[in-house]
Amino acid sequence: MKRIASLSSVVGLLIAIAGANTAYCDTTIVNDNFESYADQAALLAAWPSTTAGNLSTQLITDNTNYPNIQGKAAEFDGSIGNGASTVNRWATPFTANPSATQNIVLTADIGDDATSANKKNSVGFRNASGANILEMGVYNGLAGVFFAYRVINFGSGNPNWVGFPLPTTLDSPTEVGKGFNRYQAIIKPTEIDLTLDLHADGIVNDTASPNFGLPGVDASVVVPAATTAAGFDTLQFGIPSITGSSTGRFNAFDNISLKLVDAAAPGVLGDYNKNGVVDAADYVLWRIGGPLNNEVDTPGTVNQADYDAWRARFGNTSGSGSGLVGGAVPEPAAVTMLIFGLLAQATGRRGRRTI
Repeated sequence: MKRIASLSSVVGLLIAIAGANTAYCDTTIVNDNFESYADQAALLAAWPSTTAGNLSTQLITDNTNYPNIQGKAAEFDGSIGNGASTVNRWATPFTANPSATQNIVLTADIGDDATSANKKNSVGFRNASGANILEMGVYNGLAGVFFAYRVINFGSGNPNWVGFPLPTTLDSPTEVGKGFNRYQAIIKPTEIDLTLDLHADGIVNDTASPNFGLPGVDASVVVPAATTAAGFDTLQFGIPSITGSSTGRFNAFDNISLKLVDAAAPGVLGDYNKNGVVDAADYVLWRIGGPLNNEVDTPGTVNQADYDAWRARFGNTSGSGSGLVGGAVPEPAAVTMLIFGLLAQATGRRGRRTI
């Protein structure tokens, strides 16, 4: 049987090989979509309650109160610990600390039935000693605020319950409606980047925004907060510390993810395929029309200026800064010959049979 390699496949191979030098060492600590639990007993074995005998947390598939639910989720009754901190806590031991090379990324979908704004439920991340407390969720303790966060007992920063910066048309459960909303925290050594994606749909929902309907989130904020040496060892969902709501009760939790993710190195201008070096593969990507990363000229527009920027910076790496350092540049014809050389090698023996 003949095997004919296309030019596009060879180009793709070149780009893939060039990107093979990038090292990825991300570590998943928790990745729970609640689908693996056969029943409530299995759920509570993985996420036991901190209140003895509390069996109120249920495994649900309720798409009436949570229209965008994805299979199963855990529904928490916020009235169970009125005036106290009752939570379901991840049972598997772990430790995590952000560093210069790795960030901690915490993501959780929190569902709301839009029946009441009188709720205090969150996903929490902290050290068991009480240091480095991060909570994101719904909180009725502030006027005009429902979607909120707090960052306390860090080495610096420490805002205690602040509303996400949402437009006034999207700051209550009535306005947002039923369903899951996605909260994310990227924890760095000296700051925490928080985002809220209403409806967990990955687009901007503010109709007054020029970005309405485009990919994005609905609120983002950077909180200066220096993680103490204690780090983190506790992940939980439920009622925030020493709070509770006796009437507004239920929230659901799903897709809870906790990872150590390699911190992105500063981009190298002209490194269009993001493999850390300006090389021939970047020319190939430019030649086929992109898309290009780390553009010097107009982002999103592939033009002659992008070629000039690549040529001037050929050989630059992440350690060489963003200036015009550059090295010996292969001529475009040489790169083209390389591509067609690979193509010829892939197809040159097509007349032979394999016995």
